[in-house]
Amino acid sequence: LGAKAAPLVGLQWVKGDPFQLEKGFVYVVEFWATWCPPCIQLIPDNTALYKRYKDQGLIFVGITDTGQGQQLKSVQDFVAKQGDRMSYPIAFDRTQKTNIEYVMGTGAVGIPHSVIIGKDGRVAWFGHPLEPQMESTIKDLLLDRFDAKKAALEAEKQAKLATLMNDFNFAIQRGDWDRCL
Repeated sequence: LGAKAAPLVGLQWVKGDPFQLEKGFVYVVEFWATWCPPCIQLIPDNTALYKRYKDQGLIFVGITDTGQGQQLKSVQDFVAKQGDRMSYPIAFDRTQKTNIEYVMGTGAVGIPHSVIIGKDGRVAWFGHPLEPQMESTIKDLLLDRFDAKKAALEAEKQAKLATLMNDFNFAIQRGDWDRCL
Protein backbone atom coordinates (compact mmCIF):
# COMPACT_ATOMS: atom_id res chain seq x y z
CA LEU A 1 0.00 0.00 0.00
CA GLY A 2 1.17 3.48 -0.82
CA ALA A 3 3.66 2.33 -3.46
CA LYS A 4 3.70 4.02 -6.84
CA ALA A 5 1.62 1.89 -9.19
CA ALA A 6 3.62 0.01 -11.78
CA PRO A 7 2.78 0.68 -15.44
CA LEU A 8 0.46 -1.72 -17.19
CA VAL A 9 2.82 -3.51 -19.59
CA GLY A 10 2.69 -6.44 -21.99
CA LEU A 11 -1.06 -6.11 -22.52
CA GLN A 12 -3.05 -6.92 -25.60
CA TRP A 13 -6.41 -5.14 -25.44
CA VAL A 14 -9.38 -7.42 -26.02
CA LYS A 15 -12.15 -4.91 -25.28
CA GLY A 16 -11.97 -1.14 -24.96
CA ASP A 17 -9.30 1.30 -25.99
CA PRO A 18 -5.73 0.88 -24.74
CA PHE A 19 -4.66 3.25 -21.97
CA GLN A 20 -1.88 3.87 -19.49
CA LEU A 21 -2.29 4.91 -15.88
CA GLU A 22 -2.59 8.66 -15.43
CA LYS A 23 -2.81 10.73 -12.29
CA GLY A 24 -6.20 12.25 -11.59
CA PHE A 25 -8.22 9.06 -12.04
CA VAL A 26 -9.11 6.17 -9.75
CA TYR A 27 -8.38 2.76 -11.25
CA VAL A 28 -9.61 -0.70 -10.39
CA VAL A 29 -7.33 -3.31 -11.91
CA GLU A 30 -8.95 -6.71 -11.52
CA PHE A 31 -7.25 -10.00 -12.27
CA TRP A 32 -9.48 -12.83 -13.44
CA ALA A 33 -9.58 -15.83 -15.79
CA THR A 34 -12.06 -17.58 -18.05
CA TRP A 35 -11.52 -20.83 -16.10
CA CYS A 36 -12.23 -19.23 -12.67
CA PRO A 37 -15.88 -19.67 -11.56
CA PRO A 38 -15.73 -16.94 -8.85
CA CYS A 39 -14.26 -14.54 -11.44
CA ILE A 40 -17.08 -15.28 -13.87
CA GLN A 41 -19.70 -14.83 -11.14
CA LEU A 42 -18.30 -11.34 -10.43
CA ILE A 43 -18.69 -10.06 -14.00
CA PRO A 44 -22.16 -8.51 -13.44
CA ASP A 45 -20.96 -6.93 -10.17
CA ASN A 46 -17.90 -5.49 -11.93
CA THR A 47 -20.09 -4.05 -14.68
CA ALA A 48 -22.45 -2.50 -12.12
CA LEU A 49 -19.54 -1.02 -10.13
CA TYR A 50 -17.98 0.42 -13.27
CA LYS A 51 -21.27 1.93 -14.47
CA ARG A 52 -21.98 3.38 -11.01
CA TYR A 53 -18.70 5.31 -10.78
CA LYS A 54 -17.26 5.76 -14.30
CA ASP A 55 -18.76 9.26 -14.69
CA GLN A 56 -17.04 10.27 -11.45
CA GLY A 57 -13.55 9.31 -12.65
CA LEU A 58 -13.33 5.54 -12.13
CA ILE A 59 -11.53 3.49 -14.75
CA PHE A 60 -12.00 -0.27 -14.46
CA VAL A 61 -9.97 -2.88 -16.32
CA GLY A 62 -10.09 -6.66 -16.14
CA ILE A 63 -6.76 -8.33 -16.86
CA THR A 64 -6.21 -12.00 -17.52
CA ASP A 65 -3.11 -13.88 -18.58
CA THR A 66 -1.65 -17.13 -19.88
CA GLY A 67 -2.09 -18.99 -16.58
CA GLN A 68 -3.33 -22.58 -16.81
CA GLY A 69 -2.80 -22.58 -20.56
CA GLN A 70 -5.28 -19.80 -21.27
CA GLN A 71 -4.82 -18.38 -24.76
CA LEU A 72 -5.70 -15.00 -26.27
CA LYS A 73 -8.25 -16.57 -28.66
CA SER A 74 -10.18 -18.23 -25.83
CA VAL A 75 -10.26 -14.92 -23.93
CA GLN A 76 -11.46 -13.06 -27.04
CA ASP A 77 -14.21 -15.63 -27.59
CA PHE A 78 -15.26 -15.55 -23.93
CA VAL A 79 -15.41 -11.73 -23.83
CA ALA A 80 -17.37 -11.60 -27.11
CA LYS A 81 -19.97 -14.01 -25.69
CA GLN A 82 -20.35 -11.84 -22.57
CA GLY A 83 -21.44 -8.83 -24.61
CA ASP A 84 -22.86 -6.01 -22.46
CA ARG A 85 -22.71 -8.23 -19.39
CA MET A 86 -18.97 -7.40 -19.37
CA SER A 87 -19.00 -3.70 -20.26
CA TYR A 88 -15.57 -2.66 -19.02
CA PRO A 89 -12.14 -2.78 -20.71
CA ILE A 90 -10.40 -6.17 -20.85
CA ALA A 91 -6.75 -6.89 -21.52
CA PHE A 92 -4.70 -10.05 -21.99
CA ASP A 93 -1.34 -10.03 -20.21
CA ARG A 94 0.70 -12.07 -22.68
CA THR A 95 4.00 -11.51 -20.82
CA GLN A 96 2.58 -11.84 -17.27
CA LYS A 97 4.60 -8.75 -16.27
CA THR A 98 1.54 -6.86 -15.04
CA ASN A 99 0.30 -9.97 -13.23
CA ILE A 100 3.66 -10.36 -11.49
CA GLU A 101 3.61 -6.73 -10.32
CA TYR A 102 0.00 -6.57 -9.16
CA VAL A 103 -0.91 -10.08 -8.06
CA MET A 104 2.32 -11.66 -6.90
CA GLY A 105 3.66 -8.27 -5.84
CA THR A 106 0.81 -7.79 -3.37
CA GLY A 107 1.09 -11.29 -1.95
CA ALA A 108 -2.24 -12.44 -3.36
CA VAL A 109 -2.78 -16.18 -3.29
CA GLY A 110 -5.23 -16.35 -6.16
CA ILE A 111 -7.87 -14.71 -8.28
CA PRO A 112 -10.12 -12.84 -8.45
CA HIS A 113 -7.86 -10.13 -7.10
CA SER A 114 -8.33 -6.38 -7.35
CA VAL A 115 -5.94 -3.48 -6.93
CA ILE A 116 -7.18 0.10 -6.52
CA ILE A 117 -4.93 2.94 -7.60
CA GLY A 118 -5.71 6.43 -6.35
CA LYS A 119 -5.63 9.74 -8.18
CA ASP A 120 -2.06 10.23 -6.96
CA GLY A 121 -0.92 7.11 -8.85
CA ARG A 122 -0.34 5.08 -5.68
CA VAL A 123 -1.78 1.73 -4.61
CA ALA A 124 -4.61 2.48 -2.19
CA TRP A 125 -6.05 -1.01 -1.64
CA PHE A 126 -5.80 -4.61 -2.82
CA GLY A 127 -7.67 -7.78 -2.03
CA HIS A 128 -10.65 -9.87 -2.97
CA PRO A 129 -13.25 -7.82 -4.89
CA LEU A 130 -16.07 -8.87 -2.54
CA GLU A 131 -14.43 -7.30 0.50
CA PRO A 132 -16.52 -4.30 1.62
CA GLN A 133 -13.40 -2.12 1.84
CA MET A 134 -13.13 -2.18 -1.93
CA GLU A 135 -16.16 -0.04 -2.72
CA SER A 136 -15.70 2.22 0.30
CA THR A 137 -12.10 2.86 -0.83
CA ILE A 138 -13.31 3.73 -4.33
CA LYS A 139 -15.89 6.16 -2.93
CA ASP A 140 -13.36 7.81 -0.61
CA LEU A 141 -10.80 8.19 -3.40
CA LEU A 142 -13.33 9.67 -5.82
CA LEU A 143 -14.53 12.13 -3.16
CA ASP A 144 -10.94 13.05 -2.15
CA ARG A 145 -11.48 11.88 1.41
CA PHE A 146 -9.22 8.80 1.37
CA ASP A 147 -6.95 8.51 4.42
CA ALA A 148 -3.85 6.53 3.42
CA LYS A 149 -2.62 6.15 7.02
CA LYS A 150 -5.97 4.79 8.16
CA ALA A 151 -6.04 2.40 5.19
CA ALA A 152 -2.54 1.14 6.02
CA LEU A 153 -3.53 0.49 9.64
CA GLU A 154 -6.68 -1.34 8.51
CA ALA A 155 -4.67 -3.46 6.07
CA GLU A 156 -2.21 -4.36 8.82
CA LYS A 157 -5.08 -5.31 11.12
CA GLN A 158 -6.68 -7.46 8.38
CA ALA A 159 -3.35 -9.21 7.71
CA LYS A 160 -2.96 -10.05 11.40
CA LEU A 161 -6.54 -11.30 11.53
CA ALA A 162 -5.95 -13.50 8.47
CA THR A 163 -2.88 -15.03 10.13
CA LEU A 164 -4.85 -15.70 13.32
CA MET A 165 -7.70 -17.26 11.36
CA ASN A 166 -5.27 -19.53 9.48
CA ASP A 167 -3.66 -20.61 12.76
CA PHE A 168 -7.10 -21.24 14.24
CA ASN A 169 -8.22 -23.32 11.25
CA PHE A 170 -5.04 -25.43 11.35
CA ALA A 171 -5.51 -25.97 15.09
CA ILE A 172 -9.09 -27.13 14.51
CA GLN A 173 -7.95 -29.53 11.78
CA ARG A 174 -5.40 -31.02 14.18
CA GLY A 175 -7.87 -31.13 17.07
CA ASP A 176 -5.58 -28.85 19.11
CA TRP A 177 -8.36 -27.35 21.24
CA ASP A 178 -5.96 -25.69 23.70
CA ARG A 179 -4.38 -23.75 20.84
CA CYS A 180 -7.85 -22.78 19.59
CA LEU A 181 -8.71 -21.33 22.97
